[in-house]
Amino acid sequence: NRDHEDMLGVPIVGLADDLPHLIDELEIDEVIIAMPEKGHRETVRIIALCERGQVTIKVFPDIFQFVATQPTIDALGGLPLLSVRDYAMRGYMLVFKRLMDIVGAGMGLIALSPMMMLISLGIKLESPGGVFFVQERMGLDGKPFKIIKFRSMRNDAERHGPGWTVQDDPRQTKLGRLLRRVEMDEIPQLINVLLGEMSLVGPRPEQIHYVQDFRSTIPRYMDRHRAKAGMTGWAQVNGLRGDTSINERTKFDLWYIENWSLLLDIKIIIRTVWQIFAGRSHLRGEEAHLGTDIMDRPTFTAVLQERLSFDLQPARPLPPFEIEDHLGWHEQGDGRWYLGVPVENGRVQGNLRVGLREIIAQFGLPVRLTAQQSLLLVDIQPADKATIEAILDKYHLRRVSDFSGVRRYSMACPALPTCGLAITEAERYLPDLLDELEPLLAELDLQDEPLSLRMTGCPNGCARPFVAEIGLVGRSLNKYSLFLGGSATGNRLARRFIDVLPSDEIIPTLRRLLTYFQETRYEDELFGDFVERVGFEKLSMVNSQVAIVN
Repeated sequence: NRDHEDMLGVPIVGLADDLPHLIDELEIDEVIIAMPEKGHRETVRIIALCERGQVTIKVFPDIFQFVATQPTIDALGGLPLLSVRDYAMRGYMLVFKRLMDIVGAGMGLIALSPMMMLISLGIKLESPGGVFFVQERMGLDGKPFKIIKFRSMRNDAERHGPGWTVQDDPRQTKLGRLLRRVEMDEIPQLINVLLGEMSLVGPRPEQIHYVQDFRSTIPRYMDRHRAKAGMTGWAQVNGLRGDTSINERTKFDLWYIENWSLLLDIKIIIRTVWQIFAGRSHLRGEEAHLGTDIMDRPTFTAVLQERLSFDLQPARPLPPFEIEDHLGWHEQGDGRWYLGVPVENGRVQGNLRVGLREIIAQFGLPVRLTAQQSLLLVDIQPADKATIEAILDKYHLRRVSDFSGVRRYSMACPALPTCGLAITEAERYLPDLLDELEPLLAELDLQDEPLSLRMTGCPNGCARPFVAEIGLVGRSLNKYSLFLGGSATGNRLARRFIDVLPSDEIIPTLRRLLTYFQETRYEDELFGDFVERVGFEKLSMVNSQVAIVN
């Protein structure tokens, strides 16, 4: 409440929605979240707000859902704190990292000085302008510094402002193209390392005007600046150099910061040197050629037959492909039964957790996990079915028959608390979206339609939205790409129907499309097959509310 100046003697500086601004204004290093269990969604929302700044986040462990794969326990005033996110780059080991930087950069400059003189001469002879290119980049703690590189582009390359460097950039000189290919344009950054502005290993620094955009669209992007910028990094030795995904680079950079060690730095340096001299054709972005690229099918079949000790059979048509979600009661085939239990978004919590614990402990049942985020309780004796049903009733646990078609076949990526994208835009939002979508489907008499809807917070696609009939992929805060037309069996890819769709437009858009589907579908036709048959051109007219003449 803004009307109060303090609470329990602690000054109030703002509300939860003020966090991104307060983190920058007050130069906050650590945020501690203390909320009751009933405030789970609000806690998740506050974590998402904090991730826009470069802060350590800690939560009072009132609930167990925040336990990470490698949690650490701290204390504040005698109360336990569970670290949701922390960083390995701290303590006396940073002194050794700095010593390694000084020694490595100094020796590198001495050893490479003859080559640097030859490169400088070549640059002067090829094109007018200076030998070095100096540009402002963002470094440790978000502070700018001047990065030094050999000039690899024409002197007027940025006369219209900074531009994103791409492969075969037309602004490059001939010598510059060669220098970039073998990473020699980066050598002068050894000077930045000696000055303490950079490290030999760390996240690559970006231009400041790009950072302002990235920090608002990529969760946790500013956490990269908890470490000094590096000449090379974990992302780079894994193939993410130049014009590659910023989301992917950020993920690798954050892993490096959270798992840093001197041994890891040495490993990255060795891999960098090896890649420079051996080339990087084996890395992502330069796909290996498959056998089908160099021989046709009959030739490949003949070559394969020569190497086999048995005869290949003639090709046969595949039978119809169906997907079984195994929910509900099923006979195992050995006289026993198994029970498929639906788990919304793959997270076992609340009454479901308590009820499952009681069933598993009482009957000693093995558990199987499915790729559709469900649980199978197996090896159930027929005589135990009634007791298990009674326990399900005791904890008010829903059966598969209680789920609508869309809720049964929906899926979001559950990655709390290890993936900021998942907790802010997928697992957090899908239950609310389904609550809005189910009345619409009931209104259209489609409540039992087996509609597969998948949602992820980013294009990594952990919940497989690209094969769903309806796929929602997070682009930025509360904005999604809408994919349509995947098959219910997962053997046809969906296509992007709308590139950027605000969250408050999802239901109105689906209303228009599903209404048209309900009115014009063939008998028993699934939504994904309908989209494939009708095509995006007609569906775009429907979504734009343009009259269609058949």
